Amino acid sequence: MPRGTPAAHCWRPWGLSARRHCARNCAWAMLGTTWRHMRDWRRELEVRVSSENTASERPASENERPEESPLTPEEQPQADGDKVAEATAPAAPGPDLFAPGSLGTVAAANRIVLSPLETGLASAEGEFTPELVSYLVARARGGVGLVMTEAVNVSETGLTNSRMPRLTTNDHIAGLRTLAEEVHRAGAPLAATLTLGPVDDVNALTAEELAQLQGQFAEAAGRAQTAGADAVALELGNGHLLGQLLSPASNAREDEYGGSLDNRLRLPLAVLAALRERVGEDFPLLACVTVDERLEGGVTPEEGVESACRVSRAGVQGLLITVGTVRSRQYAAPCHYVVPLPAPALAAKVKEAVVVPVVVAGGIRTVAEATEILAGGQADFVGMSRALLADPELPMKLRTGREASVVPCIGCNQACVVGEGGGRLLRCVTNPRAGFEHEPTPLRMLSPRDLVVVGGGPAGVVAAVTAAQRGFRVTLFEQETQIGGRFRLAAVPPHKALLGRYVEWLKQALADSTVKVRLGERADYETLRGLAPEVVILAGGASLDLPETIPGIADPLLPGFVVSADEVLAGKAPVGKRVMIVGARRVGLETADLLAGDGRHVIVCDSSQAPDALVPATVRPLLEERLKANKVEVLAEATVVRVRDMVVFVRQGGRIVQYDSLDTVVVACGWRRNDELASRLAEHVATVVVVGDARSPRTAMAAIREAYETVAKL
Repeated sequence: MPRGTPAAHCWRPWGLSARRHCARNCAWAMLGTTWRHMRDWRRELEVRVSSENTASERPASENERPEESPLTPEEQPQADGDKVAEATAPAAPGPDLFAPGSLGTVAAANRIVLSPLETGLASAEGEFTPELVSYLVARARGGVGLVMTEAVNVSETGLTNSRMPRLTTNDHIAGLRTLAEEVHRAGAPLAATLTLGPVDDVNALTAEELAQLQGQFAEAAGRAQTAGADAVALELGNGHLLGQLLSPASNAREDEYGGSLDNRLRLPLAVLAALRERVGEDFPLLACVTVDERLEGGVTPEEGVESACRVSRAGVQGLLITVGTVRSRQYAAPCHYVVPLPAPALAAKVKEAVVVPVVVAGGIRTVAEATEILAGGQADFVGMSRALLADPELPMKLRTGREASVVPCIGCNQACVVGEGGGRLLRCVTNPRAGFEHEPTPLRMLSPRDLVVVGGGPAGVVAAVTAAQRGFRVTLFEQETQIGGRFRLAAVPPHKALLGRYVEWLKQALADSTVKVRLGERADYETLRGLAPEVVILAGGASLDLPETIPGIADPLLPGFVVSADEVLAGKAPVGKRVMIVGARRVGLETADLLAGDGRHVIVCDSSQAPDALVPATVRPLLEERLKANKVEVLAEATVVRVRDMVVFVRQGGRIVQYDSLDTVVVACGWRRNDELASRLAEHVATVVVVGDARSPRTAMAAIREAYETVAKL
């Protein structure tokens, strides 16, 4: 079917003619809708038609036609005298992940949607750059059913970051047109997501200023349509301006835009009407609705579902349902601690009450989760932005039976929330090419060369696999009997099992490559020199060491009293009931979570003022909640100055405090780089490169990206 033509059973805009058309024909065949939904839809439709049209305005054939039952003969009540029971046919299963679907005239090849995700890849002027276009097109080529842009601002105010895309002038059309053409060439439709970002105080805007926004949104929608977008999505939540008006947490206005839900919906509905007038009756409009803000005094699930229902009757052809806002990002971008995901259950409530397709997004990372949502009838489409960030080819791999090769999203939020981790651009821990799709794929070597990688952690495996893809003859040494390095340990604390999925992917990637893997072998100087490789990549990571600066901490007379966090996570060290953890970075805090969850009394001390500062902001409040619930005591600006006879001396606030009732001290600080071979090998090997934590202990994303870049440039 050509792109842009109506599907065989398309969703028509809810204009008057469309309502009459549906009332006459009861055409309902798309998205696997059950008879129960058809019955509810018909009743809701009849109420709307009767309230908006008098009987005299209807065609005579409609007035005279006897009412038809939407029930099958088997569902009809039995004859008088028989027991009559309410017809409750079992709900039909939801659509298959790869069943085609429609959103108005937009035909999607499957039910996987690239939902909006802030990238920071636009230009400072708000143009769609080659980086941003390449990022989105890669997901289209990977087989998604629909590509939705990140939020595109309709004004030069309210920018969520300095590189937010905009559609404020006609100069912005060219970049979006390039994107539309490339996405269409890749076989996917494109929806432009329009918004006006958050303002400092929505109550300070005058009624006249709010009314004028309708024109800005309408002009931007017209530009999107001119550029070749197949649909426009309007952001009505996420803490952006229209969402601020909808939220009791931010809207304290006393005029026609504040107070009741009717008033708070006034501008969003008016904007939708302005969009419809601008783009015409047949152009699909979608609405993004936050149905639970997870804020004190904010939009509750009950009110959120009601808002979604009202918006669904305002001429849209689909709803994107989300949870959380820019003020509650831990739920808008749920990490591994958010279990179960809140959005699907709320999307199901919306789907029961509306007649337009429902897309749900928010932390859906796996094919199992997506399939369960669809099969359970919770939504018609699934948004998988971060899963597709990790692997743009996810749909294609699933469809061709290569699920084991899908690069997993691990829910770490280390690099995929723009502005986090010290960066402003979208990146991914498990996909070193994320945000770099515009860069050419590394070329294969014309003549094979021997390359050795030392270390089987993530950086080492990525280096080895990338080198093999380029045509190197690769040998990888790992002194442990398993691949994964410290990632295997990082997967041990509560709710961190997702990291284990990445370890499994590392194993699969090696199995699918030509890399020769030597497990349980320590790559010493003599072994490497004997192999005579042309390139050696040292990716041995870093190890936790007992800090020598603390007197007595390595006292051989105290065996088992002081252990490392690595030993605890690996299950190699017994831990008593009363524990002090030295070092409150992510390793220390997650180890505290593990031990306290087992009923131990845990104290964490760290010399910094903000011990958890390096934990991503979307993870930090959830981890803090867990530590608080388990009564973990976190001491900031507290320095261990001595350990003597199982007594720990801590300096805090200008005084020394003794802790003499501890059973175990766990050290989670003091990293030692494993780079001993570098200087010796440099005399005999043409190219020796140290990458990852072996070069400098830092984030997993930085280590993996460095390993990939190193091999790409060889």
